[in-house]
Amino acid sequence: MNLTRPPSKNLVSTNAPNLRHERTDEGTHAATVEIGRKGEGEDPVRAQRVIIGEHAHAENIYGKEVLLRTGAETENVYGERITIDSHCHINSVIWYTDELRLGEGVSLAKDP
Repeated sequence: MNLTRPPSKNLVSTNAPNLRHERTDEGTHAATVEIGRKGEGEDPVRAQRVIIGEHAHAENIYGKEVLLRTGAETENVYGERITIDSHCHINSVIWYTDELRLGEGVSLAKDP
């Protein structure tokens, strides 16, 4: 595995059963990526399951299953099943193919 940047303390990514991820100039890729509270994601974030922690930020998220916790902020979210908790900010677009759940006070730049 070739890591191009040192791991961030706020980024935990797993590829079960071992803790593995791949960081390249093209972002972070893993089976599951979790960006911790107030963390910053490596752009883009691509995984089967993506969790953006409370008040964390990521630019572009691609996942089969995406969860943004309270107060998270992102530019673009692309996924099959997307859950956005309360008071999150989406500054550009949301594209989903199966299900979208929005909490109260979610700020969307554009309608999904």
